[in-house]
Amino acid sequence: MEQGVLESYSSVFSGVPAVADSVNAFTENNDRSEVLLKKVAVPITVLVGPKKESQAKLEVSTKRMAGLGISIATNKKEEANIAKFTLLQKKSQKCSAWGLYQYSVQIAADLETYGDDVKNVGLTIEEVKAYKKQAEDFGKLIESTKVLLKDRKSARQELKGLLKDNSKLLKSDLDPFVNYRKESNPDLYREYWIAHKIKSSSKKKPDVVPTMAKIEGTVFDSQSGHVVEGAVIEIVALKLMTKTDAYGKYSLENVPDGDVLLSCHAMNYKLPEAKKVTIEKAGNATVNFSLMPESVIISGD
Repeated sequence: MEQGVLESYSSVFSGVPAVADSVNAFTENNDRSEVLLKKVAVPITVLVGPKKESQAKLEVSTKRMAGLGISIATNKKEEANIAKFTLLQKKSQKCSAWGLYQYSVQIAADLETYGDDVKNVGLTIEEVKAYKKQAEDFGKLIESTKVLLKDRKSARQELKGLLKDNSKLLKSDLDPFVNYRKESNPDLYREYWIAHKIKSSSKKKPDVVPTMAKIEGTVFDSQSGHVVEGAVIEIVALKLMTKTDAYGKYSLENVPDGDVLLSCHAMNYKLPEAKKVTIEKAGNATVNFSLMPESVIISGD
């Protein structure tokens, strides 16, 4: 969030070499962090989903193929192979992914040794080859999924390091510089620390995008009770603004935790006092306004 402020006031920072170097380092870390965030934001369930789906299908195929292997061995009166296929069939059900891969490859290899004998149980050589390929593809999927998970873990660790480095840059170089410029450049000072507040209000988890709150409500005409379309709702300090729709409703998003002053105004209406709203733990809030028409004369005015 400070990144936007640094870009807006780049000319101020570029005038001081030491600080400019810190800004450049901060920017590079941020750019890299955005790439890493996309990786760690992908749920693990999405990464392992294809493997789980393939595993379920291979379990069904393996149970069938092992059963056919038992039938072939029974027809040929091969007691050893009957026991072997029976054991492989039992072990291949509800085992680890790697175990299923090994058992299915073994079953496919044993069925291939029967050649044309597989036809005696209604199985074709092509089906055996297809089953073998299914098993081999599953093995490749196990490895590729492992790489994806490892890459995600590595990205998370690198992201933590970058966030830590940026935190040091802020505290040691950028915060002191901005504080020093409080009098000479009040706009920079204000925007920088607003960005700081927004960032610090969110939970500091490197693999979760910070959650902001939403303030919503309806604006009414205090005299007629009708809704007011086009009323402006804003938090001046955070430069957040929106307008009511045809139904008088509004929704203001990306509001940080803490106290904020919410104001509302519309053409031909008196300006009400701003309302103080407290946002806790990124919880949403509902705030309605009742605007008084300018034509109404209040006794004592």
